[in-house]
This record gives sequence, structure tokens and C-alpha cells, in this order.
Amino acid sequence: MLRKETRMMKRKKTAKRLLITICGILNALIVVELVVKFVIGYPVISGRERHVFLPKIGRFRTLVLYEPFSEFWTVEGGNRAWRRNNIGLPGGDFDLKGERQNILLAGSSFIEAYHMSNDQTAAAEFQRQLDRQYPKEYNVINIGSAKHDPYLAWFRTRFFAGIYPPAKVVLPVEGMFHEWFTQYKTPLDFTIPERFGERVEASIFIRFTETIRRYSSMMNMLARSLKMASRENVTCTETVTSDRLLLPEAMKQVLLSFREDYGNDFLLVSFNNDVEENRALGFFCEQNEINFRSTEDILQPQYRFDGDGHLNIEGNRMLGEFLCRAFRETYKEPTQGTDSR
Repeated sequence: MLRKETRMMKRKKTAKRLLITICGILNALIVVELVVKFVIGYPVISGRERHVFLPKIGRFRTLVLYEPFSEFWTVEGGNRAWRRNNIGLPGGDFDLKGERQNILLAGSSFIEAYHMSNDQTAAAEFQRQLDRQYPKEYNVINIGSAKHDPYLAWFRTRFFAGIYPPAKVVLPVEGMFHEWFTQYKTPLDFTIPERFGERVEASIFIRFTETIRRYSSMMNMLARSLKMASRENVTCTETVTSDRLLLPEAMKQVLLSFREDYGNDFLLVSFNNDVEENRALGFFCEQNEINFRSTEDILQPQYRFDGDGHLNIEGNRMLGEFLCRAFRETYKEPTQGTDSR
């Protein structure tokens, strides 16, 4: 009898310790959640839709659209949360009521500029400059995206052209993307995939995890950190070699495809700081009747985070001003979109 009572007492003590441990863990999680959400200000995951993009390219099987004014976290330039604009993209707000013509501004993470507030991006400065020159004439729609070279930008432009038909398409580039192009088979395939642009339903697992991340800043931060860590080894970087062409064949194919699609309504802008590469790019564009402008003044250490990162506030301002200047020099007067093919 005594042994039985002893065993019961031990079980009660064990259960009590377990309960105290569980309560302690829950309290700790609650405290961490409150700190992450209200002290740090890390946002929950935003609503988003996935659409068929490039099924044969693993990382770009789908294209994601975000909710208007949704929040996201950025590290470069200082840890902080920013908001997307009123159509769920980076850059200034879109004029939903007017009859402005659309300019699709494609490009890489330099154009996406998720490390800047909306009104500090080159796209926003481009819009402000245009509004001074051509009041209420154009909407600059920033469709730039991280990890997107000009080949991916061509497909991304086709996707968004179906949503926001463009009067003009502007593609700023910061280099020749030699190493980036090596991940594709040559010659490049510009065939639009089946079901391109169709909405894709997320799996049950993804819907479950995103539901948790929608209510928990802590879980969203953890999931985002794990995702970023998994991508560290897949970043393409430029490697200088003595035998590489100044202008890759893949770049030529992409630019000819842009010209074929948009004719005189396509403008290529290079802010690459390599004079020889800009000269080669300019010669090719001149030979193939592609609108082109370039500058070596912007992609300089003083206009980049830590000297070699993305463009800082001043760099974005300068790029936005140059985009407007290049646009104004190319299209002297605001006109309806024309096809010069």
C-alpha cells in the first residue's frame, strides 16, 4: 500500500513538473512572439497568389503576386519592415482611376529595390520625374524582381503585360549577366509554357504553414530565415574571364525578342559602370534598331550599400532621374503606344 502511494506521489510530481515545463515554454513563446511582433516589428506573412511561370526552371516554376499594402522584412540598409504599394508591387502607388498609359519597368533586384521604402525607389523617382514632364500621362509599374536576368525579365514582362497592357517597356540592366545565362540551354527558348499565368493552388502543407505564419510573426521570421539560408548557395555572380564575349549571345537573343514584341516601345537602359560593355551593347542596339541609353555614373561605390551592394537612397534617386532623362530623350513627346515592327 505504501509503495502504491509512493508511486502515485512520484507520478503527480512528474506530471506537475511536466505541466510547469509546458507552461514555461508557452510563456516563453508568447514573450518571444510579442517581442518579435511589437518590439522588433517583424510582420506576418502577407496574402499571396501563385501563378504558373516557368515550370522547367526550378526556382521559377511559379510567379507570386502579393496583396496590396502587404508588409515584408528587409535586411540590407538596416533591418526594418516596408510595405508594398496599392497593387502589391514595390514602388509608388498605381493610379487606379485615371487613364494613364502604363510603363512596365522590368529588371533585377536593383529595380525591385525591396531594401528601400516605396517612395525612395528608382521607380518612384522615375514616376515623379515623369509627372513633372508629362502630368498624369504615365504609370510606372515596377515589375523588377530579385534573381531575374533579362531572359527571365522577358517572361515576367509578358506575364504583367496581360494584366497591365503597356504603352512602353523599359529594361534597365546593371551588367551583362554572363554567369547568369549559363544556367539555361542555348539557344534560349522563348516558347510560352502551357498554362502560363494560370493560378496555382498551394498544397495542403503550404496552406497550413502559411496559415500559421499569417498569425505569428515569430514563425514567419523563422520560416523566412530558413528559406533564405537554403538559397545562399544558388546565387549567381559575375566572374571575369579573359575569353568571355563583351556581349553574350544570350543577351542578344533576349534583346531581339524584346524588340520583336514591343518594337519602338522598348527602351534598354544600362547603368553598368563598364565602359567597354556599354559600348558593345550600344553598338548592337544601333545595328538592330533598339532604343538604348547608358551611363557609368550610377553604379559607383558611394551610391551602393557597403560599397558593393544594391543602390542606396542617392543611387536610386540618380537612377530614377536617369531613367526619366533616357525616356524623354527617346520619346520626345508623350504618345499612345505604337508598334514599329
